[in-house]
Amino acid sequence: MIKKVVTMIIALTLIAALTGCNSVSDASESTVLIETSETSTESSREIVFDGSEGFSLETNGEAFTNEELEVLARKRYLSYAGEVPDKVETFKEIGDTVYIGFYWQGTSQSDSDFWLVDFYRVDRKTGVGFDSNDFKIDLTAYV
Repeated sequence: MIKKVVTMIIALTLIAALTGCNSVSDASESTVLIETSETSTESSREIVFDGSEGFSLETNGEAFTNEELEVLARKRYLSYAGEVPDKVETFKEIGDTVYIGFYWQGTSQSDSDFWLVDFYRVDRKTGVGFDSNDFKIDLTAYV
């Protein structure tokens, strides 16, 4: 009985280490846990996602092209997911906001069988935007 419990604890520790503790960190985005206490006795916690501190590339008002944003998005996706999808392309533009999709090819292997698995929405002028989970991203860190 004790061997089973010890084996289970070791297995859970190994799973926790493989899924969360070895995640790739990136200097362009950090998570800060801020505790705030108000006048009452209760305290609340807020998770703040902030961009890179002082690392944004100055664009001098010149907008990025779709191709440039796709290359930067591919680099960022690779750094977080560890693999590059089969296709990265701009699928929508609204004003200066560019939507970049990440696609994997389906099992039928036809040229038109791609599945959208993730996307970024980025400001063309700054290279800053949000991923599909609404976390702030700065593609200029990948120039």
